This record gives sequence, C-alpha cells and structure tokens, in this order.
Amino acid sequence: VTDGAAKAGMYLMAHDARNEVSARALVHDDDRFGANNWDLADWEIEASDGSYLQKCYELQEIRGQWMWLQAISGDEHTIEQTYGTTLGEVFTSTSEYSHSIEVSLSYESSISVGMEVPKGPSVGGTTTFGLETSYAHEWSKSYSEEISTFKEETTTHGFMVGEGARGKSLWQFRITSETRCSIMSSTWTRAFAFTSTRSEVPCCLPGYCTDGHLQLCDWCEAGKKAPGISDPRCREG
Repeated sequence: VTDGAAKAGMYLMAHDARNEVSARALVHDDDRFGANNWDLADWEIEASDGSYLQKCYELQEIRGQWMWLQAISGDEHTIEQTYGTTLGEVFTSTSEYSHSIEVSLSYESSISVGMEVPKGPSVGGTTTFGLETSYAHEWSKSYSEEISTFKEETTTHGFMVGEGARGKSLWQFRITSETRCSIMSSTWTRAFAFTSTRSEVPCCLPGYCTDGHLQLCDWCEAGKKAPGISDPRCREG
C-alpha cells in the first residue's frame, strides 16, 4: 500500500503485480465517509482481475434522462453539441470511471437502474422509474466513447438538421450515476431526439425512436417506450 498523503482528501493506493493502481481509498474529513477514516474492508468488490473496488467507487444507481437543449430556429442547418463525461470527485480518469461501471454492473443485485421522467409542467421535478439492469449494460457499451471522454467545450458532435425540425425541440440523452457515497458523475451521450414542443419529452428509450426520420420521437419499437410516460401521443410497435 502506498500512502498518497497523510491528510484529508488524499489517496491511499494499492498496486497490483504490474505496479498499476488496482484500488484506492480516500482519506476524508467529510461526514459522509467518516472523519479521516479509511479501511481495507472498504474495498468490498472484487474485480475479474483480482483487484478490489473501494466502496466510494461502487455505483449504487445508474439512471438515464432526456435533457432539453434548444428549440430549432428556421435558419439552423447544422447543430453542434458537446458530449462526454463529468466525473465525480473520487474519479481521476475516465478509464477509472469506466472500470467502476464494469465492476459495479457485474454485481447486478447491488445496483438499481432507472429512467428519470418529468412529473409534469405544472408540478416540476422528475420521477425515476425502474428498468432492467440490461439497459445499463446496453448504455455502457453503446456510449462507451462518451463515457471515456471528458466533457469539454471542444468535444462536440455535429449533425445535419432537416427542414422538418424547424420550430421543434432538441433533446440529448444523459446518463447519471451515483456511488455508495452519494458521489455523482454524468455522461452526455450522442443520442439526440426531437419533439414538437419542449413540453413533450421523447417517448422512447434512446435508440428506439422509429419516427426519427420525421424529426420526432413519438413512435417506439415494441417494448421500448420509456417507463412512466402516459402521454397518448406515445405509441409503440
């Protein structure tokens, strides 16, 4: 074990036989972790390579949400939006975060997966509806590049906007994770969708809008409608 520093907020690291960091613990002065407390027992999850994942790196929840970006004006033909990951404070690299996702998902009984859906324009806020863990596996593979990329102003994705998008709302799919120590990370993906107005959220899970060529997301593949959406415009099959 290598002592990163004997003061709050610094790391204690365990190295494997290749001298690569295989696990770390944080020395914290935050009440969430216990005052200046760390313990090898906190490394509770064993990875396939025999390393352990410290409990503040273990994800307890992964949830997706369609985030409104903008209304499309008549003179816009190309849209550029940033994508990538904003890391929680315990992660120092996107590869470390990707490893945390991989290991956490290997213990499916200890992680919850869901989709955040607006409660309604007159209520505000969101409600999370549960999904099968297989969707988190799917997202981690489909958006692996976004997960492994830092979100910066220069990290942009451009795409053409058709005439049918004029006046419509553009949405981007975001994945948020939370560790057992309530530390959150967010990934803005390159999954986009259009709806007629801002008050209409995309009906489908990302990648399953069958009317995307019409710059809409009202029709979904069978069984792929986002949970918790009761809008009559949303159909599937």
